[in-house]
Amino acid sequence: MTLVRLAYLRRRTLAVLLAFATLACVFACVGQAQAATRASRSDRDADGMRDAWERQHGLNPRSSRDRKRDPDQDHVRNFDEFRQGCDPQAADSDRDGMDDRFEVRYGFDCARRGDQTLDVDGDGLSNRRENDLGTDPTASDTDGDGLSDSDEVRAGSNPVRGDSDRDGDLDGADNCLLVSNADQADRDGDGQGDACTPDADNDGVADPRDNCRTTANPDQRNADGRADGGDACDPDDDDDGTADGSDNCPTAAGPQTDTDGDGKGNPCDEDDDGDGLSDADEAAR
Repeated sequence: MTLVRLAYLRRRTLAVLLAFATLACVFACVGQAQAATRASRSDRDADGMRDAWERQHGLNPRSSRDRKRDPDQDHVRNFDEFRQGCDPQAADSDRDGMDDRFEVRYGFDCARRGDQTLDVDGDGLSNRRENDLGTDPTASDTDGDGLSDSDEVRAGSNPVRGDSDRDGDLDGADNCLLVSNADQADRDGDGQGDACTPDADNDGVADPRDNCRTTANPDQRNADGRADGGDACDPDDDDDGTADGSDNCPTAAGPQTDTDGDGKGNPCDEDDDGDGLSDADEAAR
């Protein structure tokens, strides 16, 4: 075979290969163009939502403005409703008692019922109950105050506020959850603060009737009969103007006279003069 013949065959082979490459490129380009055309036709306004879906849910497939709108006012934009499979015209797409915003936020399926009865965080509250309370269904202690959401519900405190009574103490460490008591006083040491216990001094007398609410005095004695507190917490039991600590007769009003000098004032000394005869016997003679 001559050199001329070989050169001719090579040129012919290259031409055939080039022709095949060109045809392949043409088919590929046509395919891409057709795919792009189909895509543009399925989402004419290029808002990321299929035209068929927009028409199905009453949106405008020829305007991209409705991408960010929220016709059902559930705080989930139309585009996010499309992406999550929700209904943009219903705040609770699957009618399971949990609004779409809640389901989308916490990764639930807003188009399928059944997850409302689950308890994802194991705190004793169903997902639907957490939706109603505004708590986090994926965290057993939403406000991080050391008290679980279900415990707060039982106690009547606020599971989304760390300090329900706003006294500066987190609920988990507060001995009076619903009554402000910054001092956390607990005189009887029963774990319940004085501000919210029915019997702060634990003396068996309920606070509303106790004349010394923070000092145990089951006898409720009150020598002066005044509403200034029982003897156990009254600094001047006999109300004679002399404080109990300095009064030689703390429960009998009178001057501090002590005739026999025995340390007991005459008003409460049965033998004032210390002669061995009681005052009553001397008075009877």
